[in-house]
Amino acid sequence: MSSSAVSDESSVAVALRVRPLLPKEKLESCNICLTTIPQSNQVILGNDKQFTFDHVFDPVSKQGDIYATTVVPLLDAVFQGYNA
Repeated sequence: MSSSAVSDESSVAVALRVRPLLPKEKLESCNICLTTIPQSNQVILGNDKQFTFDHVFDPVSKQGDIYATTVVPLLDAVFQGYNA
């Protein structure tokens, strides 16, 4: 969400974070079934189902990066007097 998103007609931004596999899931040889394309904010489920979000974060994304991208602009807007 950029600072210009505050003035957008849309009031909801959707972010998707693909979590890393849990240790139990790794032991059970589970695989992540999503492919992330962060540059285009898309995920591919399986081989053919493609979805687009406002923000996409892969399993190795850092919590600080997610916070800076999704929360900081919202807080800035709130402190400037805009409705969240």
